[in-house]
Amino acid sequence: MQYKQYEELCRLFVANEENIPIEKIKSDYIPSSVRPGLEEYKNQIDLYWELEDKLTRNLVIVNAKWRSSDEDKVVQGDILLIQQVKQEIDANKAMIITNTGFTDGARKAAINRRIALHIVVPNFDSTILHTKDRLTMQTQLQELFDSRRPVYSHVEVNKTVDPVKDTTVQSPNPDKTSAYSQKIAQTPLNKVVKQGLNRRASSNLQKVQGSSGTGKQGTSQTGQQGGPPSGSQGGRPSGRQGGSGPSKGSGSTRGGGGTSNRSR
Repeated sequence: MQYKQYEELCRLFVANEENIPIEKIKSDYIPSSVRPGLEEYKNQIDLYWELEDKLTRNLVIVNAKWRSSDEDKVVQGDILLIQQVKQEIDANKAMIITNTGFTDGARKAAINRRIALHIVVPNFDSTILHTKDRLTMQTQLQELFDSRRPVYSHVEVNKTVDPVKDTTVQSPNPDKTSAYSQKIAQTPLNKVVKQGLNRRASSNLQKVQGSSGTGKQGTSQTGQQGGPPSGSQGGRPSGRQGGSGPSKGSGSTRGGGGTSNRSR
């Protein structure tokens, strides 16, 4: 069997399994999403179609890999490649169909990347199919299928999770999960952190209050040192060192503005 013939067999397989008209399953080059200012390029897609429901539309792509030897299996690099193409063309689902099998690394990567894996093996003599014209191939395959002959055998290796549905992992005991979350929030470590933050905030508040009090006290002391009360004698000169002797007169000095005797 040639690769074109196998692609047409896979087209028939998808149409039958998904219960969609075969003409809706297309083969073409789809452009990749590129950044502004960069040149556009296209990816060759073996098979693709769109699944629609009342609310969404999903693009599905398929890479059909015909292998002439049973030892030639799909490898991990093939999984990573179709995953990259899926991202570049913004497809919702991707799958690989082959007639041989998948390596262990490919299977693990497909499960991790949510790539569907299927083995489809022809159950007829492929020499009866046309070798070039795809429409003729489809007609011949459809005739075989309509005759109720087993056209292919199918093995499901990995089935992806439908991205349209809610894939959030739910706990079997939601009440216990909620209680556990509250317990985490109230662990001793969180309490210690919370207490440390409270102490720091209290310390900062005390510093602010202390600074405010110091300013008031300093002003009061400065005012008292600025001069003696009214009517007092012997007041010291304000803010000057080295001044001696009692002040003359009975007037009060304010803010260091009064007269003072200087030593001569």
